[in-house]
Amino acid sequence: MMASQNPNATSTSGRMASYKNRGALKEDDLRRKRGEHQVELRKQKREETLSKRRNLTRLSTDVDDDLDDLLDDPNSEADYLHGQPLALRLQQYTSAVYSDDADSQLKGVEAFRKILSKEINPPIDDVINCGVVRRFVEFLGSANSKLQFEAAWALTNIASGESSACNAVIDAGAVPAFMTLLSSPHPEVLDQAVWALGNIAGEGPRERDLCLNHGYVSFLVSALGEGSQVFQEGSEAMLRNMTWSVNNLCRGRNPPPAWDKVRLTLPAITRVMYTVQDPEAVSDATWALSSLSEGEEDRIQECIDVGAMTALMHALQSFPESKTILQAGVRTLGNVVGGSDLQTQIIINIGALGFMRTVLTSPASTPNARKEVCWALSNITAGTPDQLQSVIDANLIAPLVHQLATGEHKVKKEACWALSNFAAQARNQPAQLRFLVRQGVIKPLCDMLRSKDPRLLLIVLDALEAVLLVGDQDAAVEQRRTGQAVGNQFASFIEECGGADLLYALQDHPDVTVYNRTYTLLERHFDMAEDDEEETEMYGDEAAAAGAFDASGQFSFSGAAVGAGAGFPNAQPAPQQQQDGQFVFQQPSTFGGVGGAGGFTFQ
Repeated sequence: MMASQNPNATSTSGRMASYKNRGALKEDDLRRKRGEHQVELRKQKREETLSKRRNLTRLSTDVDDDLDDLLDDPNSEADYLHGQPLALRLQQYTSAVYSDDADSQLKGVEAFRKILSKEINPPIDDVINCGVVRRFVEFLGSANSKLQFEAAWALTNIASGESSACNAVIDAGAVPAFMTLLSSPHPEVLDQAVWALGNIAGEGPRERDLCLNHGYVSFLVSALGEGSQVFQEGSEAMLRNMTWSVNNLCRGRNPPPAWDKVRLTLPAITRVMYTVQDPEAVSDATWALSSLSEGEEDRIQECIDVGAMTALMHALQSFPESKTILQAGVRTLGNVVGGSDLQTQIIINIGALGFMRTVLTSPASTPNARKEVCWALSNITAGTPDQLQSVIDANLIAPLVHQLATGEHKVKKEACWALSNFAAQARNQPAQLRFLVRQGVIKPLCDMLRSKDPRLLLIVLDALEAVLLVGDQDAAVEQRRTGQAVGNQFASFIEECGGADLLYALQDHPDVTVYNRTYTLLERHFDMAEDDEEETEMYGDEAAAAGAFDASGQFSFSGAAVGAGAGFPNAQPAPQQQQDGQFVFQQPSTFGGVGGAGGFTFQ
């Protein structure tokens, strides 16, 4: 049915750019960056990896036996006051911390550390209010490694709290003090300093940049260098804390970390992914790479040049059961294929498409993993014809169509982008589009016309337009071959699955761009004239009776319609227009006549 312009349609400037290539979306629109794709990630911290952690257990079994004896001593301060009200205990611990006796200081700090190591609701604010944070920082400079360790542990757990708690640690001067401890000869003290700085860096961009500006990244790059003892057996805890710190230094968007600093971590990240067998450390390294690969093509290229993509594929294949490595890895692949066509080709060359197919078809894959794979593929299908053929050769079209038809909503949306991009980019490759149609894409694609997202609707419309253009070409070839008129087979498929009805309904869409694109598609590829004829059959006679425009362009009424005997017995003849432009009603009137040019005369 011929639709009229929707008077309530609103502009979509800024939402979509102009069209080129007969409706094809621009490549920048087809190839989407993570920043616009996952807005919710800006609003909440990733659930896949924690940015801050508390130390609830002993970090090392190598602490001196006399410290173990002290902590287990039934006569220690903590056990002596066990069961007493918290306020009283904190008062006694504070007195011990501020005493001049070394043993009392150690017992007091150890008692605070035990309280702060409670798994549920540790009284962090109460400890801060005791005024002991600055005292703990002073102990970091002590010559007593046992006191350093306990103070560092307590500060680590305080920094793991809310932002105000972390800022209290920072304001007490802890960052430079912890940086000094990075050169400690005592492994347990060094490890605790790394943990504390990781917590501070994970608080937010300001705290992250504070650690960067104090040179923390330089220490980590050196400590994770080739041949470092941290890669030796027995150093797993230290390695985990270091890679977790690297991850916290690399993450964040508003603002992102200084590239000239965090780029130095790329060799260490690559080494961890390629050589380490600990899934926790590899997971943090992979998340760090996903952060570094978000950005401009020159940064993506640095990730490629250092060999990180090859190491990433090694990690994905080495830890097939790790959901966090999987999600971080697929997100990284998606970032890279969001770059140039050459960068996309590198990802194809290292075998990523086969891995993606495994994720899409595995019953063990989570919806989030399938969503990330579809998003990555949507960037690949925005590429070159050869890259589209690679997607076909990797047997990925059928799994994508399956996800579009049956997947969860968030998976369907990304599969829709992937397949619509494929169709839009293959408009000059009829064989690829015919293959897409043979895989059953039309019905699930038409079902997405129910979406409320204008941008998604536009890419679906663009995909259908590309399919229909090939259908027109095929019909023309068949007509030349047989000499008989042949319809567009793909248009028939769309009508049979209810897609045409959904297209007609979109003519009432409030988005003017969606309306215009829909109208153009219907006008070009569907027989709207039949609908106009139906309207004429239904309303034509009544419209003719109501009147018509004459040859001069003026509207005249039929006398039969408005005169006497036409259902209106008291109606009078229509007025006659004289040459001077006046109307003359052939009816007696008590109003008299109004003469003169341009007036009305009643007779």
